[in-house]
Amino acid sequence: MAARIYMVLMAALTIGAVYVAGTSHIYSVESLVNVVLYGSLSLLSVFALQRERHFRGVFCQIWFLFTSFTVVIALEIFSTLSPSTHLQSDVYVYSTMFLPLFLCWTVVYVLYAYIFSTWSRPRRMLLTLATVLPVWLIAFYPYNLNHHALALGRQISDAFLYYQPLYDRAIYVNLLSLSAVVSFFLIKVRSDRAIGVYIDTLMFWFCLFIIFEILYNFGRITSFSIFTISQYAATGTLLMIAATFIMRLRFLSHAAGELYESQILSPEPFVGRRAGFFDRFIRGNFFDSEAIAKRLYLEAPRGHITPKFPGNGPAGAVASYCEATTLPMDQRETDQTDRQAIQ
Repeated sequence: MAARIYMVLMAALTIGAVYVAGTSHIYSVESLVNVVLYGSLSLLSVFALQRERHFRGVFCQIWFLFTSFTVVIALEIFSTLSPSTHLQSDVYVYSTMFLPLFLCWTVVYVLYAYIFSTWSRPRRMLLTLATVLPVWLIAFYPYNLNHHALALGRQISDAFLYYQPLYDRAIYVNLLSLSAVVSFFLIKVRSDRAIGVYIDTLMFWFCLFIIFEILYNFGRITSFSIFTISQYAATGTLLMIAATFIMRLRFLSHAAGELYESQILSPEPFVGRRAGFFDRFIRGNFFDSEAIAKRLYLEAPRGHITPKFPGNGPAGAVASYCEATTLPMDQRETDQTDRQAIQ
């Protein structure tokens, strides 16, 4: 019931924000599409969180990320209805400071969840807080402690120049996020430990999204044309994240998917780790995939296997079994004797 109420509220918030932004003619079409995508991702993350059994901490943080993005951006849009320009400016200042914080918090938590998989969730959250909060406080000081410091220190009429310190400092926080994602993949390549299916793919898209956010803020500072290009790129990345969520939900909707993830996390699993998008990308571009596929990865065979029996009846089945297996010679001779007895 709570999940349904949440989904209704988020849908109403997203639709209301899109309507206000569309009627005010302040935001571009790319911005409106991104608002819809953030709201859709917050709903998809709820569905994924409901199905999670083993990686609830990771998807809880991803849900928190997209929900926070949706709420903050919606508040920024609704603030344009107020006649007070000071209120609009304050909301924009806080959104510019907090959005990089939420993104950095999520990717750093996923990194620590992968490294310290045996730790409890509160311990990983405390470690994440100890890593992210000092960097954010230093990067946005003194604006995060006193939002009027921006107005007191810069009396500039141009909005791009007025908010330039915020864009500049947001890049620093995004660089920490990018470092966390790169560290995640470096450790993943070296350790090759088990992780939820499609989580590495999500981290790959987050890596691209962070790069586009850095370019977005750089374009705001320099007024380069990459400002608009990065909006399109971020939209495409959000679409890929949504598609990955759908594939994750489809995987967990089958009993085999839940069984697989329960096995890769067991002390003595009887299955290998499933190769993901990142694995196939690295393996296909930097390694001889045929040489290492059987040694490092276990992938499900494609197509159907049709057994062919050399004869009819039990004798043919025994012959097919003996030819398909690599039994010792004395065992094969015994099976041959049994087959003659059956005939």
